[in-house]
Amino acid sequence: MCELYESVSRKKVKGYKIVAKKRGGKRYYSIAMGFKYPLDGHIPVVRNQRKISSGFRDGIILESSAARRKDMIGRTAIFPDLSDACGEYRYLQGRNIEKGYKIVIVLVELSVDMMKGRYGGRKVVAGRYIRFIEEVQVTSGEE
Repeated sequence: MCELYESVSRKKVKGYKIVAKKRGGKRYYSIAMGFKYPLDGHIPVVRNQRKISSGFRDGIILESSAARRKDMIGRTAIFPDLSDACGEYRYLQGRNIEKGYKIVIVLVELSVDMMKGRYGGRKVVAGRYIRFIEEVQVTSGEE
């Protein structure tokens, strides 16, 4: 579960996002919530969860009081550090992924109403606007 605790004064932050991608497709999807990310736009407020992986221990995020975080509504989180993103990527690779999808790491830029936080002990930054830059090839040296 992502816990946010402090506002970020910078206007933009680059980092790494682990997302689902349809095999042969060009768009990215939230692994935990199932929605399609805008390639350059505001994060939607999600009303229905459709997980793409069984890798999320928090269950039904929109209904569970333990997993539901009001400060994450309309935000998405990224890992500023590639090694942290690779750790989460390895974890998700070992979980059931919906047929027809694969997990990828993408360099992104976040902006608008950003906050620092932690996810599974790793540093994250969450924001309301995302711009996808490029996919990152994960090699054994980065893992």
